[in-house]
Amino acid sequence: LGERPRATMLVEPRDDADISLGTAPADLGISQSGPAAAAPGETLVYTLTVQNQRSITVTGVVVTDTLPLSATFSSASITYTSPVTGVYVFSLGDMGAGVTSTIQVTASAPMTGSWPLTLVNTAVVTTTTPGDNPANNTASAATVIYPLLSVYDIQYVADPVVDDASPYTGQKVFVEGVVTAAPGEIDTPS
Repeated sequence: LGERPRATMLVEPRDDADISLGTAPADLGISQSGPAAAAPGETLVYTLTVQNQRSITVTGVVVTDTLPLSATFSSASITYTSPVTGVYVFSLGDMGAGVTSTIQVTASAPMTGSWPLTLVNTAVVTTTTPGDNPANNTASAATVIYPLLSVYDIQYVADPVVDDASPYTGQKVFVEGVVTAAPGEIDTPS
């Protein structure tokens, strides 16, 4: 066996202008807030906040918000398209480094349902800039719809001799009218 051929290389220093370090990948994040509880027919306002969390401009930013089908869409704070019922698409275009954009979506809680009813609004943000971290691209807000009852409904008992407990004992409800109770007897919705 013979010796392997050897190569000689001349390495010359490069000017700093020739060095490309690249850029950090895109990282959009979305968060969402909305009411924790509501009564049937009440207005629900969901706030979607999109933030470019990197020091580069991201392009083609789109937010897709999906309302529960039982909620009735009322309006949005910016222009949207609605390809199918309950889905609202917001084109934000390009977002500079560190820029935040806020969208408000307004809907009405359903008037009928099986109470309590939990509505979940989900929003997803996407970009055409490669490398976006999908871990923080989805946000949801849950709203529990409790029945709206009169004081009479809560107090009415069909046969007090058999059972004088309210049919709503232990349940969370919204009460229409004036309610008098000792401190601590009424829980607020969580």
